[in-house]
Amino acid sequence: MTGAADDEDHFGIWRPNQSTVAFQRMEQECPDVLSSYARCVIDRQNTGALTQGACEEEFQAVMSCFRSVR
Repeated sequence: MTGAADDEDHFGIWRPNQSTVAFQRMEQECPDVLSSYARCVIDRQNTGALTQGACEEEFQAVMSCFRSVR
């Protein structure tokens, strides 16, 4: 059933969007990839070496994970 009746059944219930669902799956499927990317960004930021592309390899791994869970 779709339309107004369906909306009333779910009134007040938060439904995550597609990006949120994908990120939740990524956290389950490849937490090490996400941690590695975050660690790279933090390390580069702390040393003053955070520039565009500084963590490209880690970023590509995150994107690969995203594609696999999407």
